[in-house]
Amino acid sequence: MSQYLLRKLLLMIPGFLGISLLAFAFIHLVPGDPVSNMTGVYNAAPEEYSRLRQVLGLDKSLPEQYFRYLGQLLQGDFGTSLTTGQTVLAEFLVLLPATLELSLLALFLAVAIGLPAGMLAAVKHRRPADYAITGLALAGNSMPIFWWGLLLVGFFSLKLGIAPVAGRLSFLFDIEPRTGFMLIDTWISTEPYAREAFFDALHHLALPALVLATVPTALFALITRSAMLEVLSADYIRAARSFGLGRLRIIAVNALRNALIPVVAVLGLQVSVFFTGALLTETIFSWPGIAKWLLEAVSRRDYMTVQGGLVLIASLALVLNTLFDLLFAWVNPRVRR
Repeated sequence: MSQYLLRKLLLMIPGFLGISLLAFAFIHLVPGDPVSNMTGVYNAAPEEYSRLRQVLGLDKSLPEQYFRYLGQLLQGDFGTSLTTGQTVLAEFLVLLPATLELSLLALFLAVAIGLPAGMLAAVKHRRPADYAITGLALAGNSMPIFWWGLLLVGFFSLKLGIAPVAGRLSFLFDIEPRTGFMLIDTWISTEPYAREAFFDALHHLALPALVLATVPTALFALITRSAMLEVLSADYIRAARSFGLGRLRIIAVNALRNALIPVVAVLGLQVSVFFTGALLTETIFSWPGIAKWLLEAVSRRDYMTVQGGLVLIASLALVLNTLFDLLFAWVNPRVRR
């Protein structure tokens, strides 16, 4: 396991280099340059324009610019926002808890709903429950997130008025941010209305998390169903039945343990799906996370924020994928061998 861990850690090095190179190339393919698109510099004097290009290193060749940028990344410098003057890393770390909170709850919902649904569909194979779950899963897996989110907002928020439209907390509550995770901050708060604020934060989080969890839930249900069907027809399951083991024990212990292997493999692949879905979900619900922050930076043409944000988000996805690979290797020893 230690050798497998070492190989995965070493593979992160070329992965990070590829991320930095792609982000650098993507920004330089955009028409114009950061100086000409900065607010207030449209009518700048040529001397000021040249000075700003020199400060940003844009007067050097592309290879020199890239290695200069790579050196800054290795030192933890992901750039400075052209509009706010704050470092990109500082803004990213402030907004990251909001996205993680939304993604973790969506992941919890996807596993809590998709896994039992897939098991039930496999146990009730070729019965009405199987057809219903499979049909709903296929529909959810092909559901456009932006359309589904707007549909739920229109129904639950505008028509029924039971779900908040935007934000993480009502203006009625003033909670001191300690961790950045609103559920944790409201729970540990000493304010007299802390419990009401906690349920209000959960109320704001429920609908965006449900929208973000739709596609992963459907995918987990389909994969769990397929894996369970394969496992339930295996010889050792038949042998367990012949020994008189209970049906519930066979399904929950013997079959589920091996059926989880492909589910864990797909779980790691869903990291990028959560980030992609978060971009649309945070935009629809005005959720103050890193996806909405990056989209606003694109609209402002804040090239430094976009470049640093892309590297940070891709690096985070790389780390999470590596962790899920290690988890998959721990669950399935054949991968380590």
